[in-house]
Amino acid sequence: MADCDTFRAVAAAPAGRCATDAERESQIRLCGRYRRLSASGKKLPVVIAAVAREMAAFLWAIGRQVAPAA
Repeated sequence: MADCDTFRAVAAAPAGRCATDAERESQIRLCGRYRRLSASGKKLPVVIAAVAREMAAFLWAIGRQVAPAA
């Protein structure tokens, strides 16, 4: 995740490439958060932990919305 080029490529891609709009928005938001925290001088482990926490919360929210396949 040290490089945001893949996130920019996904953001510029047509909407059909991502499974959902939420996925696209999440990638853009996480990349922006990574870049802001890095630019502010935070240490890399702190930046990665913050982005990982936000991604975990996003995945948890998706899991709460999707019904389990029983």
